[in-house]
Amino acid sequence: MPPPDQILMGTAIAGVCLLGAWNSPWLIEQTRKGHRLADWLGPLRAVRTLRITLICGAILGALLAGGILNPVRW
Repeated sequence: MPPPDQILMGTAIAGVCLLGAWNSPWLIEQTRKGHRLADWLGPLRAVRTLRITLICGAILGALLAGGILNPVRW
């Protein structure tokens, strides 16, 4: 069982990434970096790219919360 702080951080990362993936069209339309991404890739590909990136972040957060992926400890 992973430590509680690792579970909390992994859950928070996964939650924020899923929330961002859910609201990805808004992020593309309303933020400067979203505008830049849409200029580079086009509006449809920008939304898809952002969603894929955020879903990968959610998967990494879930792996962290589950104890499969462990953080670097100094």
